[in-house]
Amino acid sequence: MIVLRQKAAQMIRLAVKAEPTLEVSGFGKAHLEDGKITVTDIIIPPQEGGGAYTDIEKGNLRTTLIEIARKGHTLSDYPVWWHSHCGMTTHPSRQDDDTLELLAESVPDLGWFAGLVTNLRGEYYGWIDVEHPVGLFAELDVEAKGTFASHGVATQVKQMMKRVIDKSPVTPKGAYPSLRGQALPYEYGVWNAEDLASFRKIAEEGEERGR
Repeated sequence: MIVLRQKAAQMIRLAVKAEPTLEVSGFGKAHLEDGKITVTDIIIPPQEGGGAYTDIEKGNLRTTLIEIARKGHTLSDYPVWWHSHCGMTTHPSRQDDDTLELLAESVPDLGWFAGLVTNLRGEYYGWIDVEHPVGLFAELDVEAKGTFASHGVATQVKQMMKRVIDKSPVTPKGAYPSLRGQALPYEYGVWNAEDLASFRKIAEEGEERGR
């Protein structure tokens, strides 16, 4: 199960409503305890988006990882990738599954990554990709705590949403929605070893610059 604590739930709902015609994505700070993945905070990276995709390109991904490192954390401390589907259903696409698999492979110290899709109706779909110690791909229930937004939380989300750029109506090839940019190239439905190596290198550089 994925549990969204009140602050995290508030922030995701505010982000989705702030740009109702754009897909927006981010990472959730979370910990695993008693079989529950509890999300306590989120980060919204600089990105471009449209009605059916989000695109976090290489430089923006590096910037985000540096921000995380400066807080004393790594991507393993933010093991939930969330994004919106605007007015569509929350069922993940094949590209979503591929993105989650790549993220799980990029954090070998953790061995898993969870995904969360939401929409304007406040519906959620959760799932997890476990790479170590055994392969597992499973749907997860989602529980969202109260979503009343305090002024401080609203201000924080507003600031992060300034980094989301509307690129409608052009949809990049192979991106719906995924971390598709130069860091995580997605071509013709195939992720390869070179893609994974590139992502890991960016993650390591981000951690190094954050020190």
